[in-house]
Amino acid sequence: MSLADMRGQPAEKAFAFHYKLGEVLAKLREENVLIVASGTAVHKVRDLGALMRSGTKVAPYVAPFDALLDKVA
Repeated sequence: MSLADMRGQPAEKAFAFHYKLGEVLAKLREENVLIVASGTAVHKVRDLGALMRSGTKVAPYVAPFDALLDKVA
């Protein structure tokens, strides 16, 4: 189940949403709730085919979002 679909949102808005989501989910740790997640920090499944066909390894929206993650890591 996807918890956060931020399709079409600017990287800053998506980052703020996900950061807040992390804060909320962190509180569940105190209640011994296990959350299992997988995936990458950012991806658009619809883009994967086109990226693979073009030989591009990283989508243009990845770097700005990763830079925001680096600021808080």
